[in-house]
Amino acid sequence: VGAGDLTMLSAANAFSIQKQFATSGLIQYLKRSGKGVYVWTVNDSAGINRLIDANVDAIITNNVALCRNLIDTNSGILGITNRIQRIILGF
Repeated sequence: VGAGDLTMLSAANAFSIQKQFATSGLIQYLKRSGKGVYVWTVNDSAGINRLIDANVDAIITNNVALCRNLIDTNSGILGITNRIQRIILGF
């Protein structure tokens, strides 16, 4: 548990966050400060896609095959199209 301005912790170069606390706002805040963001434990496609879209540095999962597949699906031109579609259509 942290209190105050987490980005001021100069000895911390990354934060490991449980998925329930990994809001878009917190992820963006930490990434803007140059800190790495690792989120655990995410095993469902909706959660993994949300974190891919948020550009986290690591997704910790028990479902490596699904995570790898979604990362591959979300890379390149097709991946950009998939991500835009999720944002516009809300899924």
